[in-house]
Amino acid sequence: MKKLILSVIAGALSTIIVIVIVASISALFYHAPQILPSEDTVKNTQIIFVHSSLGSLLGKLLAGVSGALSGGVVIALLKGNKKTVMFVAMLFSLLAVFYMIMIMQPLWFWILLSSNFIPFSLIGYSLASRKI
Repeated sequence: MKKLILSVIAGALSTIIVIVIVASISALFYHAPQILPSEDTVKNTQIIFVHSSLGSLLGKLLAGVSGALSGGVVIALLKGNKKTVMFVAMLFSLLAVFYMIMIMQPLWFWILLSSNFIPFSLIGYSLASRKI
């Protein structure tokens, strides 16, 4: 049971860390439009994401894909099973759906981001389990 909990926590943390790092690197190259602090409302924040560049959106997708891969690899290295990988991947897919509900994004981005965690986590798991 401890191994299961440890692999879930480690897989989720590695996914989060990789997503933050890759998204931060992407943000260095593709800046979001700026708004004045006095105009900082939820609607203006949503407008910023609607008018984000294609490179910014692709950087967020790359962050999700690389985070999912790393989560699968870490779970495989900790000798977790496929059910653990599926649990972590479904958790992040649900988080992506909630993110899309809160902040308006294009439909193609919504579909790709929410559906990339399960297959790429399984790919990372299978790649790492072959090497063990």
